[in-house]
Amino acid sequence: MKDKDGWLSASLTLTLASAILWFIEKFFVKIFTSDFEVMVLYFPTILSILIYVFLVKKEGRFKVKEKPA
Repeated sequence: MKDKDGWLSASLTLTLASAILWFIEKFFVKIFTSDFEVMVLYFPTILSILIYVFLVKKEGRFKVKEKPA
């Protein structure tokens, strides 16, 4: 359980950082090269989200509960 919560925190932090960086680079000033952005922010963000989703599915949170008859 604790491991899953850590991945959720990492995913949210990386997603927020990526969104802020994308916004700054799109509307204000280009700071980094595209390769750097992808390899340092976007790829780890996607990877952390996928790991979190895998852990949640493994736990069974996404299972549809059947209604009792």
